[in-house]
Amino acid sequence: MSIATVLSDAMAQSDITQKALAEQVGVSQSYISQICAGKKTPTVNTLAQISQCLGISVVCFFQEEGADAGPQSGSSKRNGRMNLSEDEKQLIRFYRTMDRRNRAVLKGIVSSM
Repeated sequence: MSIATVLSDAMAQSDITQKALAEQVGVSQSYISQICAGKKTPTVNTLAQISQCLGISVVCFFQEEGADAGPQSGSSKRNGRMNLSEDEKQLIRFYRTMDRRNRAVLKGIVSSM
């Protein structure tokens, strides 16, 4: 699932508006709207604040639908090359755009899973 999908679903379950979430997180409603639409990707710190406001784990934003906590992934290996799912490619692109500090925060989150 994408960050946009998880965020939209969590907001609906929490019955919170984009405006209310934006105020709690300290960002604009427009920014939350762009995240929900998949047009923007939040920083790890912003994502952590969003997850705290919604009462969900940051991990939820990075799990595939129906995935358990096991080491499964959508990737497979063919001809010695790793074939990544679109979600895995998106995570890699997201990671590559992070600065060193946000990468360290994300590594800490992942290592605590």
